[in-house]
This record gives sequence, structure tokens and C-alpha cells, in this order.
Amino acid sequence: MLKLSDLPTRDDFRIGDLRISPSRRLVEGPNGTHHVEPQFMLVFLRLLDAEGQVVTRRELFVECWGSASVGDDSLNRAIAGVRQIARAVGSLAISLETIPRTGYVLRRSSGASTPVDAASGLPEAVDDAFGCWRAGLPGPDLDVIARLDRCLQDERGSARGWGMKAVLLRKAVEYSPPNACSDLLTACEAAARRALAIDPWQSDALVARAGVMPMFGNWLAVRKRLEEVLDHDPGHMPARHDLAVLEMATGRPSAARPLIAALIDEDPLAATFYYKRMYHCWNFGELEEMERVATRALQLWPQHPAIWSARFWTLLFTGRAEQARCFVQDEYVRPALPPVMVTLLGDLAALCGGSADDEKRCALVERAAGLVVRAPVMAVAALMALLALGEAPRVLDLAYSYYLGRGSQVTPLWSNADDARISDQYRRITQLLFLPCASELRALAGFEDLCRDLGFSAYWQGAGLQPDFRS
Repeated sequence: MLKLSDLPTRDDFRIGDLRISPSRRLVEGPNGTHHVEPQFMLVFLRLLDAEGQVVTRRELFVECWGSASVGDDSLNRAIAGVRQIARAVGSLAISLETIPRTGYVLRRSSGASTPVDAASGLPEAVDDAFGCWRAGLPGPDLDVIARLDRCLQDERGSARGWGMKAVLLRKAVEYSPPNACSDLLTACEAAARRALAIDPWQSDALVARAGVMPMFGNWLAVRKRLEEVLDHDPGHMPARHDLAVLEMATGRPSAARPLIAALIDEDPLAATFYYKRMYHCWNFGELEEMERVATRALQLWPQHPAIWSARFWTLLFTGRAEQARCFVQDEYVRPALPPVMVTLLGDLAALCGGSADDEKRCALVERAAGLVVRAPVMAVAALMALLALGEAPRVLDLAYSYYLGRGSQVTPLWSNADDARISDQYRRITQLLFLPCASELRALAGFEDLCRDLGFSAYWQGAGLQPDFRS
């Protein structure tokens, strides 16, 4: 039986481009580092020690938990965590296969183990693909896409298989480096076409086609496509989720809130819903509920980048700057962030929680403003930091750089190589404009002009809707 106390005794080792340190519970790969929960590392090592042989679920329970009373949820979480070990750092060195009604086998990409029969594995591959979507992690899921490809070679008539492939490829377009995006976009469109040739109303494919072009600037067209899907398939989770994201991005969190709440009720183990729920609670002053949701989310998915970010900002902007500072310093729950961002957020929380220091504040304002034009993922954090520092007019000016590429310095669509420790989101994230911390920004005379230039005014008029801040 493996025990947590065994982890410090295991030597570091490599698998392809992965470097794994059991004692530090750390994985390093092409895109940075990833901290692994202790129990997840135990399960990973047990699967690895099997050297390509199947390990049953019962064996994992007995050998990784011993006599402890745990249920299926604990093992399912651990398996999800094992799947993220390589994916989180951009490696394809290992993959975890589900053996139907039996257990799991961990495979090395360069190993000699025989692949699981593709045809018999299609339902499990589709389930894994849907699981990647539910996780909401910033990464292209290339290993799962490759597995779907193998399965679809023998089951080309599976509309759901092609549809889920299109969904993951749409996500891959968003999170992949520039030299890969064109091919992934073509593959996404091809997968969607294959699904729709088999079933013209295949919902996954329709949602993928609705979202493969950035939502930003195409607000009304995306809304109409999502509404068409929901008219035909009212319960479709990705369509309901994407509609909620659209509502949040266009200033209508009141419309997004019931959508996300219903999705959590239906699927309480889908990480992608939880951080959105945290922001909704903040929007509507439901701080006790926000605490409950945040605590559960961090227990289930420590180091989830979006959950971590939502927790940091909601702590900072609800009068708990010291708690936010400690949260930044906690490496156990902090995802792999660029060091410059970790430093900025830590200094911001320290300044907000301490005595007034104009010199430090001015220096921090300039540092944050500089990050807006460095990379997309940093721009979001920098604009939020400037709002925390009371710099709403500066944010309005920099918003044109970030969203519309106007001004002497503009935010690039891609990170440079030095910043690529986490994947950037290539869409422009407008949700922050409608959070409680942006109330001073929305009160500025130029905010309505920004809404016009971002296409919101035309969207609201065309859809017959009003944003919450005007009500």
C-alpha cells in the first residue's frame, strides 16, 4: 500500500518532457509547473508503477486509501487530477485510458504498450472529452482530442463523437500558440461539419460553430446561434453555459445568474460553473453564499486558475486584503502564474491592507499599467488591480488598448515566450467591466462611448435588452 508518508522518499524522475517530483508534489513541463494534490500524486504513482497494466478501481481504493472510508467521488477527483498532471504543463508524454467497467491504465507516449481498442473506447473517449469541457481548465486538451481521433477512425458515424471533438477543438483554438491556431480552426470546422452531416441538429457541433470565432464583437450573432440550439435542445449544458458567459460579458449578470445556478444543481462536480457562481454572488451581495461556493470549489479543485483568480479578487474587493495577500503566498493552492503577476498581486494586497503610502501606490499603478500592454492574461489582472487602486479613468484609457488596439501601446493577441507559463485566452474578456469593483468606471462620462465602440450599444438595441447597470 502506498502512503502519503512515502512521497518524500521517492526520487524525482522524467517521462519525456515531464519532470516529476513526488517529494515536492510538483510537475514541470513545456508550459511551466503544476502542483499536485498529495492524494492525486499517490494515485498517479500507483498507476505509473503498474508499467502499462490495468489497475482496477478496487485496487486503487485499497492501495491508495487503505482502510479510510471514501467514496467514488474521491477516486473520481483523483483520476481527474491525474489527467491534469501532463495537460496542465502542456505535455503529451503520458495519457490515462479508462478501461470500461474495470479501471485505468497509464500510458507513456513513447512506450511499447498496446493501445486500447479504439472502437470499444469511443463512449469513454466522449465522456473524457465532456469531462475536459466541465473542468474549464486553460489548455488545449490535445491528448483527449487525439484519443477521440483514434476512436472515430472506426466509428465515423458517431455524430456525438464528432460534435465533442469540435467542442474541444474550439477550446484548443483559444488556448494554443499562434502557429497551431489555423490548423486547429480548420479541424474544428471539419469536425462540426462531419457531425452535422450525420445529425443536422447535433447540439455540440452547433455550439462549437457558434463559439469558434471570438464572441467579442459578434455578440448578437453568437446569441442567435445559441438560442437556436436551445430552442431545439433546451437542456444542452454547453449552450446554456455559453449563453451565461455571453450575458456576463455584455453586462447582464442578472440573466447569467439563474443559468449558472441551475447548471450547478444539475452537475455539482463541474468546475467551470463554480467561479462564475462566485462572481455572481459578489455582484448581488450574497457574500455568505460566495464563501460557501468558494470553499467548496477550492476543496475540490485547488490550483484551478479561474477559481483561484475569482477567490483572490473577491477577497480583495470585499475588505479582506490581508487574507488575499496570504492566499497569493499559499503555493499549495496557487496555480502556475508568471512570477511578475504573483509579485503584482501580492504587493497589491499588501498595499490595500496596509497604511496609505502614496509612493508605493504610484509605483504599483505604473507597474500594473505596464502589464496591460504585455499579454492578454496579464491585462485582465492589471486592469482589476488598477480598479482596486482607484484608477478608473486610467482603466478607461487602457481599456481601448486592451479591447480595441487603440493608442500608442496596445495589448498583443499572444504572450511572448517569457510569459507563457500559463495559457492565454485570446478572446477579450469584458466581464470585468460589469463587476462591482468597476462601478466608478461605469460612472465616467466616457463609459457609454466605450460601450458603443465595443458593440454593446448596438447589441443591446438589436437584442431588445438592457444591461443591469442601466436599470
